[in-house]
Amino acid sequence: TNDVRPILKVFFDFSVPSNDDGVFTIITLLCGQQARGSIRLSSKDPGSKPIIDHAFLDNELDVAVLAEACRIAHEVVMKGRGT
Repeated sequence: TNDVRPILKVFFDFSVPSNDDGVFTIITLLCGQQARGSIRLSSKDPGSKPIIDHAFLDNELDVAVLAEACRIAHEVVMKGRGT
């Protein structure tokens, strides 16, 4: 079994653009994800592009952790705090 656990990181960025309207950005990142993608050759031609399958969201734990990140981000926006 793989005992590596995903790590959730949530970043907040507050800035003021030139028109004086305040904006912010919330970015959620999944580090140490469980899903593993693959890269395969598309042909024998070394110049051809490979076939890349990122396998994003193929693992249920990864999906659950990202869903929790979205819930926390939503709570911060709506209530000013995250639990």
